This record gives sequence, structure tokens and C-alpha cells, in this order.
Amino acid sequence: LAEKKGEALAWVEKAMNEVKISSLQMAQLKVIRFLAELDPSHFNENAQQDFESTLRWLDVHRSDFIDYDTFTSQFMLYVSGEFLRAGDAATAALLLSKNKRDMGMDRVSGLAHGAVDLLVMKGQTRDIERIIRLLKTGKSSGWEKFLLKGCSFSIDGLYDLEGTWFIHHDQLDSAYSCFSKVDEKYWENEANRSRLNMDPFYVDNVENHYNKGFDTVDYHNKAKYVKRMLELKHNVAMKKNTAQSCYLLGNAYYNMTWFGNSWAMMKFSWHVYGAYNAEKNSLNDVYCGCRRAEDYYLTGLKSARDDSTAAICALMAGICERNRKVYRTGSTGKVDFLRNKYRDVVLQRFGSADVFDSFRECSFLEEYQERLR
Repeated sequence: LAEKKGEALAWVEKAMNEVKISSLQMAQLKVIRFLAELDPSHFNENAQQDFESTLRWLDVHRSDFIDYDTFTSQFMLYVSGEFLRAGDAATAALLLSKNKRDMGMDRVSGLAHGAVDLLVMKGQTRDIERIIRLLKTGKSSGWEKFLLKGCSFSIDGLYDLEGTWFIHHDQLDSAYSCFSKVDEKYWENEANRSRLNMDPFYVDNVENHYNKGFDTVDYHNKAKYVKRMLELKHNVAMKKNTAQSCYLLGNAYYNMTWFGNSWAMMKFSWHVYGAYNAEKNSLNDVYCGCRRAEDYYLTGLKSARDDSTAAICALMAGICERNRKVYRTGSTGKVDFLRNKYRDVVLQRFGSADVFDSFRECSFLEEYQERLR
């Protein structure tokens, strides 16, 4: 097909029309023919009818397949990928959302949420807005009606998705605008509440991913989360409580990462080996690399006027650096968990690192956190 497309298609037609074959062989030939002729940039009415006709034929013969859902899902995944390569992420995502067996777009998310991952990682906001317009207006062509039929997107979910896209790119004003359009009932859904039911401005020096009880809040929906971050950024800009505001912003950014308690701000699923298996790209550099959090912790360390705030910022900056090494190497084997180069900064600035050392004990750290809250 790659080298002699015309000749190959001629043999496909001959096999389909002149040879007695099984329904499974016919299914393969129909799919091969369609994929060989697929051109997303010139996807006209005939191509649409051919695509829908192929899917209907497969559905009629579903009982002949050992695993019909896997076969059709792989077919849809390939067609989706062709539209994505042609620059049409909206169509690609709508096709992928119809799958019974969803395909993840990166190793961090496992096998779930393929259509969502596609829009966040490969798409642009215009792609998300196009799907929102289609769902809102109801005015669509026959092809668009086919794309929307059975798709898993909702308008609230898409505004959440668009806001998440802006979070990935650290555009908080735009993220807040999107999250504010989401109906409160969406945030109150049990699945969303369970992912956002911990204080995103709280961290400790042991484990931040799991709910430990004492840091539980009613819940922070994404709009509330970002609104508070914008307030803290305003404090920093106005040089008001700069060090503490930077520390809390560092916590907020830290908790958005794979290591934090509010990873749902960036991802729609979490995988236990995420930081170890993550593909190295700009988005995962943010999600697993903790760079944004570290930058704010270091600003807090630099501007702190007391050794307690300096120490906690130094401690967390060092943890961010450690996490980034885990992400880059895919292993904990080469990471020194006891070394923190920022301890020396505290020692140089305040003549002692006793407070820093005390923060390695949970009870001292929790006491300091309570004073901030």
C-alpha cells in the first residue's frame, strides 16, 4: 500500500468481488481500502458515507469477531490519528470519544481518557471551543451529527477541559474564566469531589498524594483553586507577604503535579507509575518535573525574613528537585533522598539550619502549616 497504492487497491477490490472469503477477511479488506483512500484534508461526502457504511457493515457482522470492540476501537484510533496529523484535533477527539475501549495518549494516564488526553496534550483551545459550539447550537452537518452521536463530552466537561489546557500553559486568568463557566453541580459530582477534597495549599514532607484526614477540606473546585492562586499572585506583585504567598503558590503548583494531592488540576486520571514511565515532553515536564513549584519556593526562600519560612521553602524546593530527578531518570536509584542543597542557603542567610532540620520531623512542619492557615 505504501509503495504501490493503486496496484494494492486493485488486488483488494479483486479479493472483495471475485474470491470467496470469510466475513472477518472482508472486514479487514474494507478497513484496508478505506484507510488507503483516507485523506482528512479532503474528507468529502463520499468519504463520509464510505466511513459510515464500513462501520455499519462491521456492526452487522459483530458476532463473527472474537473481540469486536478491540477491532473497531483500533480502526477508530487510526482514523482519529490521521485527522490529528492533519491538524483537526476536534474531529480526532470526537472520533476517539466514541470508542468502547478508550485509548490513552500518554503513559502517565494509562489506558483511560484518550479523547481528553488528545485535546489537552495535542489540541488547541480552538478545538475544544469548536466542540462546545457544536453541542450548544445543535446546528450541524450530517458528518457533525455522526461525530456528536454517542460522544462522551458535555459542555461543563469541555469548559473544565479548556481550563485545564490553560493550567498546563500557566495562563491562570484564562483558566479561571473557563472554570467559572462550569455549573456548580458538575463540581459537586462525587467523582470530581473525590479528586479535589484536599487542601491544595497544604503539603508535608512525607506523602502528599493521598488523603490523610487532617488536611481534608469540604472541597476546592477548580475555579476556587485558581481564584485563590490569582489572589496570591497579586500579593507577590504588590510585595505583600511575598515569602508566605510564594510558599503557598509553590504548594498550589506542587499539588497539581503527579506527586501532589490535586493532580486532577492537570490530568483526568492518575497512574501509580506515572512519574517513572512518563514520556519526556513539555507538558509532562510540568506535571512530573515540579519546576513551577520550585521557582516559587526559591522566590520565597530569597525573600523570607524569618528562618521558618526560609526553611520550609528550602525544604520543598529540594523535594521538587528530587522529584524531577525521579521523572528524568525513571528511577529512585540515583536519587539521594537525604541531600538538599538549599539547606546551605538557609545556613548562610540565618547562621543556623536548626529550623530546617526540625522540619524534617512531621510534627514541627504541621505546626508551622497551621500557623499559615
